[in-house]
Amino acid sequence: MLPGRDHLIALDPYSPGRSAEQIAEAWGIDEPVELASNESPHPPLPSVIAAVAAAAAKANRYPKEDAPELRAELGRRLEVPGNWLTVGCGSLDLLQGALLATVGEGDEVVSGRPSFPEYERITRMLGGDPVLVPLLDGAYDLGAVAAAVTSRTRAVVVCTPNNPTGGIIRPEALDRLMAVLDERVLVILDEAYREFVVGREVPDSAALVRNHPNLLVLRTFSKAYGLAGLRVGYGFAQPSLLQLLAKTRLVFSCSRLAQAAALASLAPEAQAELTARVAGVTEERTRLVAGLTTKGFAPTESHGNSVWWPTPGDGQRIATWFEQRGVIVRATGPDSVRVTVGTRDEDDRFLALLEELPTSA
Repeated sequence: MLPGRDHLIALDPYSPGRSAEQIAEAWGIDEPVELASNESPHPPLPSVIAAVAAAAAKANRYPKEDAPELRAELGRRLEVPGNWLTVGCGSLDLLQGALLATVGEGDEVVSGRPSFPEYERITRMLGGDPVLVPLLDGAYDLGAVAAAVTSRTRAVVVCTPNNPTGGIIRPEALDRLMAVLDERVLVILDEAYREFVVGREVPDSAALVRNHPNLLVLRTFSKAYGLAGLRVGYGFAQPSLLQLLAKTRLVFSCSRLAQAAALASLAPEAQAELTARVAGVTEERTRLVAGLTTKGFAPTESHGNSVWWPTPGDGQRIATWFEQRGVIVRATGPDSVRVTVGTRDEDDRFLALLEELPTSA
């Protein structure tokens, strides 16, 4: 038996979406389309690439710990002090550090199902017990989440828009949840896909943080900003909570290049392009939902950059069928599939194959 705690030995590692290179090699397909990992189909802006190139000239030096310039700019936008912000190697880095600071053997972490599988996996990695509350119409049921909290609960994780289903929670529902939870319970609000919510009210996360010392809000530059390959995310909370999280954060986790790219992405010209790209995603998202509905599937109402639909018993078979024809989608378990919104041409390839999809793929 290998050394290690029993619950770690039994734990499966995270399984990322299959890459174009893997599919090309497996099936002998030229130029597969990657629609599995909720990445942006668009490369960084030239101004962002230039900032990364300039930062690379000093790659021999450690980055500034906790990215003071980036935190200052984010604080200005959120109207919170810079010391209410922290930056990490993607928002997942901050999520793991937050759970590491609060969860031990036998503690419970409440989240939704289906949702981002890392909530459950990190909880198990720490020896905790995940409590997974079924979604309601593709979104977190916060009444059921509150009811699932016990004396053993140390953290609650809420994802909106939810990955993989794309459902969102109403601000008043989040207000009610925060009002009923004891402040000893850490609440993590994962807003990785917030930028894709159009025409619907979203929680005033900064106001909530000002009123609740047990709330940590997480966001990322990986999705709408198209910096998934550089890994940079941020969180905001009251300083007393961030001081605790600083004890578990890996030092220098946000690279010099990532900090430069994120800061350049917040420049006015980049923000204008972000707005245009988000509009393109929402238009394509509507097309994908229409195509799936016409085929007879029932996709959930998505407010993220992907579309999810239930496929009882056929999830992996459908994903494999698409892969063999050069379009990579994600089976999110045996009973569902998720497709990331791509460019118009990439989505055309998916929709053309969808018309050919046999009833039992």
